[in-house]
Amino acid sequence: IGMPVAAIGCLVKNHRTLDDSGMRAKLGFLYQGFRPKYFYWEAIVLLRKVAVACVVVFLLTIDRALQALICFGLLLVAYTIQERNQPYVHSSLNKLDTRSIIVALITLYCGLYFISDDLNDTSQILLLLVMLFSNAYFLVFWVIQIGKGLPLFLKQHHPGFYNHLLKTPCLSKCLIAKPTY
Repeated sequence: IGMPVAAIGCLVKNHRTLDDSGMRAKLGFLYQGFRPKYFYWEAIVLLRKVAVACVVVFLLTIDRALQALICFGLLLVAYTIQERNQPYVHSSLNKLDTRSIIVALITLYCGLYFISDDLNDTSQILLLLVMLFSNAYFLVFWVIQIGKGLPLFLKQHHPGFYNHLLKTPCLSKCLIAKPTY
């Protein structure tokens, strides 16, 4: 809990100077990529992860199903907040974060059924397939989104390498295409 709170504290304390190059060098990793009014959002994401970890670690004495339901509730709140605010500059990052929460919800929901001993083999296989396919879908979606952003990243951070790739006929068509966000 200390890191997210410390991050929020640093960002709030310095929120008027976040556009300064010195501050961007120190704290930019915490807020670049978010719309300006959501400069603190990385701390919100960290708090979400810490909250789920705390439920799993510190509530060991309560029923596993209740633990899972508490985590499910936390993720539903996180989904609602994420969906309403859309804090990222690029819509693809908003989609990634939203879909990651949805996949976590699906996995947790299906996992709830494994806690009970009432499932037959067919139901277990079906639920396992739902979990596997939803996670595989997210992984493929993530790879596609990273692939779309790669040309812009290379152009901005490794222009020499980017220009070298432009000389390759097959890659030049992919790199020149305007990335969609």
